[in-house]
Amino acid sequence: MKPVNILSYKYNPKAKYGCFIQLVIDDIPLIDLLESAIPEEAEYRNWHEKREALLVKENLFATIDESGNKDILTCAGCRRPDDIYLDGCVIEHDGDFITWEMHPPGYEIFFDKAETIKLKFHKPQYEKVVKEIMEIKQ
Repeated sequence: MKPVNILSYKYNPKAKYGCFIQLVIDDIPLIDLLESAIPEEAEYRNWHEKREALLVKENLFATIDESGNKDILTCAGCRRPDDIYLDGCVIEHDGDFITWEMHPPGYEIFFDKAETIKLKFHKPQYEKVVKEIMEIKQ
């Protein structure tokens, strides 16, 4: 059996731009995972817009049962994910597992060199964390 990733979150009520909830995968913030997948030679290796990556709780909650392309993160200012150079996260369900496939910010610019981020979660653990997140008032 392939190892699974562990979903968790950090809550910071003093975060800028209203980005109080930060998704964490295996103790690494998701925004840092995304940034690390940008190729070294990319024009903007440092993804400065990551500070403005706002979690879309409703879309995250929908991933418990729904497959497809979901905007889990979006721009805190204008609510458009492409404004922080993100496209959606492809969600798939396979029994007790939920998988994510995401491209790093600006993927369309350097798609031939970019890493695709693939994550696999055990559904009971995933669902528990997502429901905890939904209880947080923003």
